[in-house]
Amino acid sequence: GEFSQLAGLTGKDGMTDSLSPDNGRATRIEEIESFSGDDLPQLCDLAHDAIIDGEGFLWVRPPPQRILENYWNGVVLVPERSLWIARLDGRIVGTVQILNPSVNNESGAFAAQITTLIVAGHARRL
Repeated sequence: GEFSQLAGLTGKDGMTDSLSPDNGRATRIEEIESFSGDDLPQLCDLAHDAIIDGEGFLWVRPPPQRILENYWNGVVLVPERSLWIARLDGRIVGTVQILNPSVNNESGAFAAQITTLIVAGHARRL
């Protein structure tokens, strides 16, 4: 939302598009406020793979699919949290969450925290 526009991360539509300079593959960064299509299953798969790869992501072993679905559904419900995804050729290959300060945090209203960063192994260094 607002933070990302101020930081120059996106255009007014909340999305960025680019082409990777070395291979011409289409990448897209977007903020997700609700899930459509197969976004939720793709995020669950990404989290599952990150856990298997030892990235942690809150779990030591992958939980059942419904637990991962509940987790991601909860993320988009938290007003102070924004969920960003990276797509490569239409598939979700990365995600990051930005935790904005609560509205009553006057002295820290300018600050945000980046949490829960995941990038699919095959999409790193592209």
